[in-house]
Amino acid sequence: MSEDSLVGLRVIADGSLQRHTGGTVLMGGSPLRVMRVTENGARLVDRLLAGEPVPDSNAAVALTRRLLDGGLVHPIVEDGPFSCADVTVVIPVRGELPPRLVHSVGPVARILVIDDNSAVPIETPSRTDDGVPITLHRHTTRGGPAAARNTGLDAVTTPLVAFIDADCEPEPGWLEMLLPLFVDDQVALVAPRIVPIEPVGPQSVLARFEHHRSALDLGGDAARVRARTRVSYVPSAAMVARTEVLRTLGGFDDEMFVGEDVDLVWRLDEADWSVRYQPSARVAHRHRTRPLAWARRRFDYGTSAGSLALRHPGALAPVETSG
Repeated sequence: MSEDSLVGLRVIADGSLQRHTGGTVLMGGSPLRVMRVTENGARLVDRLLAGEPVPDSNAAVALTRRLLDGGLVHPIVEDGPFSCADVTVVIPVRGELPPRLVHSVGPVARILVIDDNSAVPIETPSRTDDGVPITLHRHTTRGGPAAARNTGLDAVTTPLVAFIDADCEPEPGWLEMLLPLFVDDQVALVAPRIVPIEPVGPQSVLARFEHHRSALDLGGDAARVRARTRVSYVPSAAMVARTEVLRTLGGFDDEMFVGEDVDLVWRLDEADWSVRYQPSARVAHRHRTRPLAWARRRFDYGTSAGSLALRHPGALAPVETSG
C-alpha cells in the first residue's frame, strides 16, 4: 500500500499532451518530452484523464509523479490539509504601504510588515478589518527585499508563509485557490498569476504595454515550475511556501537585490521539491508606467542574469522568445 500523498488526487491533461500508439506513447510537457508506458500504464492514464482519482498502488503513484514532474498533467484539488489560519503573510516594504493591502489578504493567522528602513517610517493598524493581528518590524539599515522577507520568515510560527509585495493587491479567494496544492507533500511553493490592476481613465502606450506584456504575468496555464521550461520561475510579488522548507534552504539570498525569487525557485527544484504555478489564483500588481522607472526596473531584471548563471550553471536560457 502506498502512503504517497498523491493517492486520491485527480489530474487534468496539459494542453500540450498528445497520445500515440494506443496511448502507450505520450508526448508533451515543457520542455517537450516523449514518455513510453506499458499497456497497463496506458489504461491508468485513460482512467486518470477521465477524472478518476489516483489509486492506492505504488505503480500508479510512480506514474502519476512522472506525469506531474514532466508537466504532462496538473493536479485538480479542492481541499487540502491547510486553511488560511495556517498562513502568516509577510509584506516587505520600503517607502509606502497602501492601506488596502493588509485588509485584502484574507483571514490569515498574522501579518508581518517589514519596513526596510523607509525614509518616513511605515505605520500600520494593529489589526485588519477582519481582526487579523499586524506586527511591524523595522530595519535600521536598508537590506533589500530578500533581507526583509527573511526577517519576516524568521518570525513566522505557522506551517505556511505567504510573501506579498507592497504594490500588490490579492483578489478575493486567492489563498483558498493555492492552499489545496499542498496536499502533495512534495510541493514546497505555489504562486498565483500576477495581473495588472485594472486601469482607470486614459492610459499611456507604456501602461497599455505593461497591461498586456508584463514580465510578471506568466499566463493562464498551470505549470510545474523549473528552469528552462515554459514557466521557469515565479515572481516573489506573491507566493506561498512551506515555512520549514524555506528555512532549511536558508530563505532568500539577501546578497541579491533582484533575481532572488528565481534563485529560490531553482534551489527548491535542485533540492527535489516541486514548485507550482496556479493561475486561477490572481494577485493584482501596480506596474511601473513612468518611462524612467520602467526602464530602470527592466535593467535591474537583466542584471540578475550574471548572478543566476554563477549560482545555477546551465539553468539560464540563452534566449527566450515572446509568444
